Amino acid sequence: MNILEKIKFKYKLFIPASLTIAILALLFFNNYKLSNFIENQLISMNKKEIKLDSQIHIITNSLADLQNSFIEETISKTLNQKKIDIANQKFNILTMNIQEIQENPQFQSYERKKIIKNLIARVKGFYAILMEFPDEMEESSEDGIYAIVALNSISRKMMEDLNKLQNISKNLLNEKITSIELMVSQNREYTIFSTLIFIFFLSITSFFINKEIINSIATLKNINHSFLNFLHKKIDHVEKIPHFPDDEIGEVLHLIENNIEEAQKLIKQDRLLTDEINKINESLAKRVQKSIQEISNLNVEIEDTQREVIFTMGAIGESRSKETGNHVKRVAEYSKLLALLYGLDEKEADLLKEASPMHDIGKVAIPDHILNKPAKLTTDEFKIMKTHASLGYEMLKHSNRTILKTAAIIAHQHHEKYNGTGYPQGLKANEIHIYGSITAIADVFDALGSDRVYKKAWPLEKILNLFREERGEQFHPELTDLFLKNIDKFIAIKEKFEDKTAEKLEMV
Repeated sequence: MNILEKIKFKYKLFIPASLTIAILALLFFNNYKLSNFIENQLISMNKKEIKLDSQIHIITNSLADLQNSFIEETISKTLNQKKIDIANQKFNILTMNIQEIQENPQFQSYERKKIIKNLIARVKGFYAILMEFPDEMEESSEDGIYAIVALNSISRKMMEDLNKLQNISKNLLNEKITSIELMVSQNREYTIFSTLIFIFFLSITSFFINKEIINSIATLKNINHSFLNFLHKKIDHVEKIPHFPDDEIGEVLHLIENNIEEAQKLIKQDRLLTDEINKINESLAKRVQKSIQEISNLNVEIEDTQREVIFTMGAIGESRSKETGNHVKRVAEYSKLLALLYGLDEKEADLLKEASPMHDIGKVAIPDHILNKPAKLTTDEFKIMKTHASLGYEMLKHSNRTILKTAAIIAHQHHEKYNGTGYPQGLKANEIHIYGSITAIADVFDALGSDRVYKKAWPLEKILNLFREERGEQFHPELTDLFLKNIDKFIAIKEKFEDKTAEKLEMV
């Protein structure tokens, strides 16, 4: 048991007060020694600056002397291997001096390292050009002059780098000297003044502090109950109190120790829980991102598959009536072109192109003897044939996919006429969806211009006359005008996707 623990707290204050005075005295002494030490450091720094100046001076003079003597000896043809070896030795010494400057602690910043790096590179370049100078002079005086100009340029750059280093060193020295001198002066005065004030104040207030601390013990016990929450929110780790005195402060420390242990448990639990939550959130975020990407890829694949299926089904439907797959290709291209001419945007025009191959999908349900009859259909047969529009609609209408919804509209309405005499619903004018009106023109144009089992292809002029006559009757008037005005573009599509056995449309 420490004897100090048996002394009442109100008497213990004198011991810290005495120790405080002793510490202040020691601080004053150490501060004084620190000032002397800093002054010695400044002297040392000044010596380093003198050394740097000397090194830069030697490098500068050596470069100039080496350049002048080497060029002069080359021009006078007195240069020999021995002098070249001497020049090599001088360059090695120069390089060693620059490396010593590079290792100087005050040149370790990025900017200063860059200057020294440039200097080393230029010295190597200078050396390379100087060594090649005799050969340049021997080949041509003009090459020799260029080499001298290059040497002078590099030499000037090296002098600029050396001057930069010297200026940096001098500026650093001046800044450090000014800063340290000011710090030493202020710190010495402040330490002396503060120490004197503290000693005087401590002597006056020590009696009152004793009384105040005794009265504060009761308050300390009361506020300690909130200390647990404070630790839980603010403190990461508190060292365990190894020993408690038997006085009033010992009781408080016992209470604080218990609170600290509890707070540390709560902090550890909170951190473990936070880490676990963060791991779960991170894992969940990755899984969600992966799922989103998979869904996106699946949607793209579904759309691509839909396009292929729609085109293939359209081609199959047309093949039953002994028509080539190029018919659906041409109708698709015609429909997109007419949609763009009408003012639909690129996305909607592409949708129409992708859906229009399904316009006659209902024909898969029409008997072959009617579908491929090489003669005119009877009234009853024609009634059966007309059902392909409704049949196609019934096949496609149940889908929620945009392409198939569009295909359902086209299959249902591509035989409606602008004057209301079409089938299967007898729609007229704007009651007919624009997709149906566009596909109707595309389908009729291609059908009339192609051979079928029941007819030969019409001449182009006869087809165009039909469209002129049926403008506002069978066909949408504005679409018909756009079609006729841009007929060359439609013919170009027909020729691009022409059936191998068909002939090009010709004016008759």
